[in-house]
Amino acid sequence: MIDRALKKNVYQSLSLCDLTKKLEFEDGSFDAIICAGTFTCGHVGPEALNEMVRITKNEGYICFTVRKQEWETAPYEGIIQSLEGSKSWLEVERQTSDYNTQEGINCQLCLFQVTK
Repeated sequence: MIDRALKKNVYQSLSLCDLTKKLEFEDGSFDAIICAGTFTCGHVGPEALNEMVRITKNEGYICFTVRKQEWETAPYEGIIQSLEGSKSWLEVERQTSDYNTQEGINCQLCLFQVTK
């Protein structure tokens, strides 16, 4: 996917990052983060949401999908509620959406606004 994006020249910058570790970006570096196809079974866990909040600007947005099976087994609800409780973000929208129609799999489609 990165090779295809580089060939299309659609990004001002593109970084390959490990979302299971602290990212090498300053606090509040981004206006928005879109994360799709990452929170799936066995890939990146919900703890990465904390790092996404850190690198997103105040009043910025984080949009992400979580595959249904991952949502049901990992502590997404707890981490989301913790971030809401600490006033780090607020829910704008969350809904069940198609994820992989060929396999009949749904996901949670989430949009939060950072409020730190």
